[in-house]
Parts: sequence; structure tokens; C-alpha cells
Amino acid sequence: TVTLERRKGMGSQEFLERHYAAARPVILVGEMDDWPALSRWNPDYLKARIGSAPVQYQGGRSANKQFEMEKDRHLREAPFDSFIDQITHNAGNDAYLTAYNSERNRAALLPLVQDMGFLDKFLARDHPTPNGMMWIGPGGTFTSLHHDLTNNLIAQVTGRKSVTLVPAAEVGKLYNHRHVFSTIADLDDPTLDRRLFPRLAEVRRYDIILEPGEILFVPLGWWHQVRSLSFSVTITFTNFLWRNDGYTTYPEG
Repeated sequence: TVTLERRKGMGSQEFLERHYAAARPVILVGEMDDWPALSRWNPDYLKARIGSAPVQYQGGRSANKQFEMEKDRHLREAPFDSFIDQITHNAGNDAYLTAYNSERNRAALLPLVQDMGFLDKFLARDHPTPNGMMWIGPGGTFTSLHHDLTNNLIAQVTGRKSVTLVPAAEVGKLYNHRHVFSTIADLDDPTLDRRLFPRLAEVRRYDIILEPGEILFVPLGWWHQVRSLSFSVTITFTNFLWRNDGYTTYPEG
């Protein structure tokens, strides 16, 4: 296990050369310091701001070990304030508003954009989703081990998340199963029979606690799994100033 560099005040050119082009992750700090969202986005504020607007989320996840690969089976809808009540009274992985629901929720969550700034050093405004994709859930939500087909910024606004990153070059040790997923959903699963996966012992991993106001850069192809440690609001961005279209040539799952 190794740790990641935390950097404050990084400019566009340094980020491009040292991290984006080099596919090297980094934690950016201080970039959201002037966002009102950092002090406002608690459950009560979010309910008051969005009210009963209908939103889509992922529900019933706990009963299906393949909830990530079978996302469409878990599409649910509810008034936003009812969804917030549900997740604040029930910790765990059963209900989670994720990036997969972002297109459906864009209009409902639009009022929250007023509480955000814009990361002009890294992101393009001329994009279908300039303000990113929202994740809202209770403590205990879990995103299974996978890799993405884009470079990502993971901006942690409210709450804390535990993130495990594994370099793209380690794919041969991660038992890639289907498309971007591994046979192993959770590298830390205490019930995992590691005799069946001997190469796991050699995996080089980065274990991070992402704090409010911190932004994690996850390069294209880097494997990761994420667990919320408390009520959490996160935004992911893919609208970089530089080319980010690796998904166009990746085989369909």
C-alpha cells in the first residue's frame, strides 16, 4: 500500500504534464474553498433547496451482489425530500443516487449549481455536463471494484469517502471479469477466499480517505472502489480541457 500526493495551487500546465498526460493520480486541495456548497450541503439544506422534485436513484442494491453490473434493475424514483429522509434514517448500500442517474436528475438538481464554483483550470464549460454528475448517499454506500473509460475528477463536497486505487498496469492481477468489472467486487472483503486469487497478494494499491473539499484525479483505466464513511455528496467531472474519449474505442461489455 502506498499513499498519494496532496497538492494545493497546482496550475493547468503542471496538472496536464505531471498527472493528466502521465496518467498519475493526485489529490487536489483548496480548489473548492470558495464554494458555498462546502458549508451548506447537509440533508436539511438539500431538502429545502430541492423539495419534492422527483429524482431517480439506485435502490434495492443490497439484495444483489451484481448491483453495479445490473444497474438498470435498480432504477427507482422518489420525491427528493423522501429520498433524503430514507438515506438519513437507513445507512448502508441499499439506496444511492449516482452518476448513472445524472441525466434524469439534471433538471431537479439544477438549483444546487448556484452553490458551486467552476474548476476552470482543469475543466471545459462548453460541454453537455459542465457541472458534473452528482452522487448522494448515506454512510455505507459502496462502489464495486472497476475502472472507468474516462479520466475523472472526484470532488468530495460533504462527508468522507474511503477510496482504493490500483494502477491500470495491475489489470493482470485483478481478475477482470466482464467489461470494466472484476470477479472481485471488494478487495477488502473478509470472506474472500484469497487462495482462489493468488495474484491479489502482489497488487500495488493506494488507500485514501477523501475529505470534504478534496478532489481526487483518477486516470483512465485505473481501478478503484469507493465506500462512504458518512452521509456524502460527491461530484464527478469528465469535461476536461483535454481529450477524454477513451470509451469510443473500448469493446462493449
